[in-house]
Amino acid sequence: NISPLLSADDIAQALFDNCFDITDGPDAPDVDFVELDKEIIMILTNGDSLATNNSNENYSEIDLQAPVLLSDDEKSYKFEGYRVYQLTEPNVSPSDFTSNTDKSRLVMSLDIKNGISKLYNWESEFNPSDPTDPVWVPNLQNEGVLENGISHTLSIKTDQFADGNSQLVNHKKYYFTVVAYAYNSYESLDPITGAGQKKPYLEGRNNIGNGEFSSYTVIPRPIIYKKLNAAYGDGPIVTRIDGVGVGENNIAISAETEDAAMNNSSNGEVVYQGGRAPINVNIYNPLEVVDGEFQLTFTDLDGNNDGNDEIDSEMYWQLTDLSNPSAPIYSEQTIERLNEQILKEYGFSIKVGQTDDVGDKADVTNGLISYEEIYDRNDNWFSYIPDGALPFNYLQTDALEPEDNLDPEKAFSSAGAFTPYVLNTYNTPDAAAGNFWFTANLREPGISAVVRLQNPIQNLNNVDIVFTSDKTKWSRCIVVETAPPEFYNPAPGGLGLDTENNTGNLRLRKGESVGTDGQPDADGTGMGYFPGYAIDQETGERLNIFFGENSTYYPESILSNYDANGRDMIWNPTSELDFPGAPFPYNIIAGGHHYIYVTKEKYDGCNELRSKLGSTSDNTRRKVYEEITWTSMAIIEDGASLLPVSEGLIPTNLRIQLRVDNPYQVQAGTNQFQGYPTYRFKIEGKAAQDVVGGEAAETALDNIGVVPNPYYGFSAYENSSASNIIKITNLPAKSTVTIYSLDGKFIRQYKRDETGINVAENRPSSGINTTQVSPALEWDLKNSKGIPIASGVYLIHIDADGLGERVIKWFGVARKFDPSGL
Repeated sequence: NISPLLSADDIAQALFDNCFDITDGPDAPDVDFVELDKEIIMILTNGDSLATNNSNENYSEIDLQAPVLLSDDEKSYKFEGYRVYQLTEPNVSPSDFTSNTDKSRLVMSLDIKNGISKLYNWESEFNPSDPTDPVWVPNLQNEGVLENGISHTLSIKTDQFADGNSQLVNHKKYYFTVVAYAYNSYESLDPITGAGQKKPYLEGRNNIGNGEFSSYTVIPRPIIYKKLNAAYGDGPIVTRIDGVGVGENNIAISAETEDAAMNNSSNGEVVYQGGRAPINVNIYNPLEVVDGEFQLTFTDLDGNNDGNDEIDSEMYWQLTDLSNPSAPIYSEQTIERLNEQILKEYGFSIKVGQTDDVGDKADVTNGLISYEEIYDRNDNWFSYIPDGALPFNYLQTDALEPEDNLDPEKAFSSAGAFTPYVLNTYNTPDAAAGNFWFTANLREPGISAVVRLQNPIQNLNNVDIVFTSDKTKWSRCIVVETAPPEFYNPAPGGLGLDTENNTGNLRLRKGESVGTDGQPDADGTGMGYFPGYAIDQETGERLNIFFGENSTYYPESILSNYDANGRDMIWNPTSELDFPGAPFPYNIIAGGHHYIYVTKEKYDGCNELRSKLGSTSDNTRRKVYEEITWTSMAIIEDGASLLPVSEGLIPTNLRIQLRVDNPYQVQAGTNQFQGYPTYRFKIEGKAAQDVVGGEAAETALDNIGVVPNPYYGFSAYENSSASNIIKITNLPAKSTVTIYSLDGKFIRQYKRDETGINVAENRPSSGINTTQVSPALEWDLKNSKGIPIASGVYLIHIDADGLGERVIKWFGVARKFDPSGL
């Protein structure tokens, strides 16, 4: 076997062709910090600079061990992510990062969202049975614990080396570092032959600019002389002007937008709750955040969008400060890469990226973001029939052909009460063989198969479904028949039971229409009221929502002594699952089969749906089912009950939030930007304010302290047994500190006139504008002549320029000893 020789020859040739430059890996980013109260904000930047091989994270470097016949792109390592470490001291060797947890511990791994997270390198081990044929063993290099796009800001509140309480301690020094890594797998390794990529993971060797490894010393501290009006992670109120899409965010519209939808008074704008918008605007620097009004829109770099209505992978976002619209800022990356961009001049970052669609089966979630039930008070009355064993195995998640399996990881099977309508099976069961199942889908395979094609799972919308006893908010709706064909078909294929006026499955009920009082309202047949409403969280529109009931369950039916609820045109399910003694499957009453159907159609009181469902044309009727997005086999929680109709049915208001991913798309809201996703947001009242005079100044001065106090010959700030150090903390930048003995003798004086360094002048791509001034002064317990002081009580006088004065009494033992010997 001459493969090792050929491989060595390829490496030698590659080194020659590359002028004997070895592969360095991507340079680590520049790192800035914002030091806050028991919190550290880490900021990573990798701007456009010749000092780094990873400018804007576009690192690419050829793997010299890759086969020479591959293209340069195939054999190139590409930037993949960062690893953040906490160190015990500033001079920990990089070789200890992964091997010595006594010196270095991983804080976070930040990984590009591309499906690559766990990375292994392969190492050869001696094979005693055949020394010429080594055994290849995988060695985990990176877990990819944050595989959701590169975050360039990180809040650190815990000490990885703490014993007990892990919270960061103010005025204590902590040490951190960051390394960048790259990935290439031109061919998966064959562990038998040893052929393929042995080192997919490549860690960078250098920091930006200095050509060597660096660590950073950080000291958290309370912010005393500024009033902070924001915290890390705060987001502004965002208004959607045009476009749709959620970018994997758990969105929620404001109460004002919901009210406008209910009143049909929307102007096309959608206002989102703070932190629940389709784009991530994140305040990362509470010290330097700037108030202002901004607008973000998707665009090509030339700003003309090519005149099309597609959001393609080459699109960028453009941020405009509306107070200075002539100087827009463009994203560093296209929206194809989910990326957090630092905007140091404003103190906030923007994280936006195009995503897969729900139902694309891109990962195990299949695009499901969340399902949540929110009650007004602790009264959980709502429940549902979960997908599970027969006769309720109603979700089609086990198709033999992969392309027919809409949810292979069964993400929606246990998410909650509502499931995608098209995921519900429509196939005819073999009841005679005991393979019966209930389903909320139309049991006409010819029509439902077309519906599944015309209304794919990707059409799922983000909706809030609100149950309320307030009848003014109830939704006028159609009521459909939910009895399955096996109930009303004649024997031997069915039970031959009566639906009201021989209504078929999911056809318009033929019972008299009722009003909100549950009484006939002279509006023909098939209409009722759903006790609540549905709101689309992307468009801000109210949607049609309707329900069904099984009219074979009625007082004169074969179910004697059953409080039948299937012919009253009211959404009033019960908690009963089955009725003993009745024939199967009729005994599975499931609350009366009061299934709920949510549509993507704008609310019109179901007038259009009523018209179509009443048609004799299958094609026209099919259009109704093509509007349905979500459905639920709803029942009432065991032991709970609904109120009488006269009292509003709903015992406690309930809001159900259904959230799925949806890529950004062109869709008119106000149409000011031709439907291209555009968002406006305002940073208001978030800028930090200086503390000047009055009660606030007195409070600030009260925070000045001396630590430790008393001092017994040791403090946590000393780095050797020969040193004696205490700290005078929370000092203003400009102040005079004078130390006296208790009898008034002068000991030492410090005059502070500190100013932050303008970082942006030297590093335009930095994450902050100005460095923070140290809030503490270290005293080595020596007088002005450099002579160690004696043990005793001392007075420390602080003259804070423009704020006032403070005197602190301090006691110290100025010699090393064992306190346990006292």
